[in-house]
Amino acid sequence: MIISRNIFRIACIGIVMALCATACTDSEQFPSSPDYDNSVLPPDKADTTGMNIPAEAITVSEARAIGKALGKGGTSTEKYYIKGFVKSFGSKHEDGMNNFGNAVFYMVDRKGATTDFEAYQVYGIGGNMFTSMDQIQVGDYVVIYSQITNYNGTIETPGKGAGYVYASNNLNAYPAREYAYLSEDFANGQGAWGTRVVNAPDMSVWSATTAGGKTCMQAFAAEGDVKHSGEVWLVSEAIDLKANGAVAPKLSFNHYHQLCAGNAEDQLQLKISTDGNTWHDLAIPAYSAGVLPRYTNSGEIDVTEYIGGKVQIAFVYISTAESAPRWSISDVRLFEMKHVR
Repeated sequence: MIISRNIFRIACIGIVMALCATACTDSEQFPSSPDYDNSVLPPDKADTTGMNIPAEAITVSEARAIGKALGKGGTSTEKYYIKGFVKSFGSKHEDGMNNFGNAVFYMVDRKGATTDFEAYQVYGIGGNMFTSMDQIQVGDYVVIYSQITNYNGTIETPGKGAGYVYASNNLNAYPAREYAYLSEDFANGQGAWGTRVVNAPDMSVWSATTAGGKTCMQAFAAEGDVKHSGEVWLVSEAIDLKANGAVAPKLSFNHYHQLCAGNAEDQLQLKISTDGNTWHDLAIPAYSAGVLPRYTNSGEIDVTEYIGGKVQIAFVYISTAESAPRWSISDVRLFEMKHVR
């Protein structure tokens, strides 16, 4: 039966108190709840760093009390945030994950608890389907959002995606998205980028401008037919990859060059440093050249081997008396795909 919210709230006050003698002592175990190895659960106090747990979230014991008050066959009209540990998975969990993107698992309030709440056929974060088995694991601390139903004495969610995981301390639960450690389109000019002169030409080389419809930093060491030889770097500020938890960062940028009489790879280079003194060459996968500004993406450049601390990126412009190309750079990104709450 369906009970009204007001009647339900009145009933729950008494029921919750009455059930503390049973549910809160964890003295009963429903037959539908599979056995589990208690040792795999974390300590009673979960690591909920960064989790968004609503203040009104209720415990498993409170959810069970609500379900019992409904009576067999009853479903609450209200939805609840229910928090607890994932203690084990139901028999339909693997099939649901593989074929329907939903999970079946049992929640408990703390390590050692035996009474549980069944999250039946719930979806992942935001009501989206689960896409991999590692998005929910035994020992995770989760908050689900759902109605509560009493299915022949088993207190659970209604099933068929009626509930979903609202928050989790398992980062895999969250869809991977681009996480940027550096994102620069030079819309504010040179900004925090500095220059490093190795061999000074007789003129300024790097300048903030707009070319090809993009704000950019542009290097050019020629005046009319006179080409000036030199080497000047455009250097980023230090980016702390370690502190930001980088795992597999990549670097990319948009660029184009003109008037290069030699090999672009010899004159337009990319470097990286972890201390600002020792620099390592990074190969640029793609160059493009044309009379008109035609930007091309550099391609993704793996910088995983440099994640131990802070890094700096440098664009190295080298000109000669025979070749002084124009090099425009925009949309510099140091990023990776991460699971972020």
